[in-house]
Amino acid sequence: MSPLGQEVLQKKRKASAALYNDAMTPATNSPDFNVILAAGGVLCRLTPSRGDEILVVHRKRYGDWTLPKGKVKPGKSFAAAALREVAEETGCSARFEDYLGSIGYAVKGVPKAVQFWRMSLIEHNEIADHEEVAEVLWMPAAAAIQRLTHSNERTLALRARPELLETPPQRLRRWLSPQHQDYSRLQREFDSFSIELAVLEARSQQSDKSWAAAAHGQLGNVAHYLKKRSKDVEGGWVCLHAARRHAIHGLGAEELPMQASMLRAEATKLSGWRARGMQNLLSVKDEQLTAVHITNAMTLRDEYSSNQYQKIWLLGDQLALLLIITCLGLFLLVPLIVFYSWHPEGMLAAWGGIGGGSSPLLWLAGNSNQRGRVADEC
Repeated sequence: MSPLGQEVLQKKRKASAALYNDAMTPATNSPDFNVILAAGGVLCRLTPSRGDEILVVHRKRYGDWTLPKGKVKPGKSFAAAALREVAEETGCSARFEDYLGSIGYAVKGVPKAVQFWRMSLIEHNEIADHEEVAEVLWMPAAAAIQRLTHSNERTLALRARPELLETPPQRLRRWLSPQHQDYSRLQREFDSFSIELAVLEARSQQSDKSWAAAAHGQLGNVAHYLKKRSKDVEGGWVCLHAARRHAIHGLGAEELPMQASMLRAEATKLSGWRARGMQNLLSVKDEQLTAVHITNAMTLRDEYSSNQYQKIWLLGDQLALLLIITCLGLFLLVPLIVFYSWHPEGMLAAWGGIGGGSSPLLWLAGNSNQRGRVADEC
């Protein structure tokens, strides 16, 4: 990339980070505060018949199609607001997947910042907000994005399904080089969590911030893996997960129940003793939850994910080896097939040679059997 291109990219990243920091500051939404703070989600599900789908909302008051979102209540977190608004406007309970970013626009001259996450469906129930929402509709991802009325929401929703923007060469590259995709995803998660950690550290009132130092240390290890770009991308993920566990100690007591609820939902998707261990750790009442409960549950979840990742890569290596052996066999076999198709007499001669070579062996075997019978008669 040219120096000018790098400078432009750096400016975009700084602007994105500034917007994220603005959106992550403690919510006030008071009359004296001149920015409206809101949060929402891009709710996704996978269906056997129509593939990936996104849920869109038709609002009565404005007559538009939008993503579910709403204002952040004073003293509440953006993440809590996002889950609440998705539940109220769509009737769906959901869990967080990836942070997608923020959009900004003006409402009657007042700036509004809305933070979005990609979410996956847990359960679909009846709509609670019938006064504001006329209809909720599941649509294939591409059609849902086109249905959205506002262009800034369409752009943001595409971040939840970036493959819709891929060109055929990019799809081929992703198919041939899944490791490149893993590194790209790790880089995005690293950038997002670096900003999140800075926000947590800035707002924390704790005198002991050893958790922040430990998290920064693990992020340094992630940066090393990203720079090295070796095959061991899993090492980068292990360090990033460790950094996130350290950051849990920077959360307030009121934020721990939300983390626990997401982990409980994830535990239902796992299997084996780790899933049971997570459920046991998080079975305590919300007011009794501590950061230790959350981090221990996260450790079990991360170990499960790491084991599954290793199994997938091991299976991939075995399939690659089988493919190489098969290709070598075909490489050796095809010339023989072509040769004998043009020279069938060569094949007969080869079979004759095999038959002729085996005749002395048959003769020796026959004589040996005859001598054995003679010896028995004597």
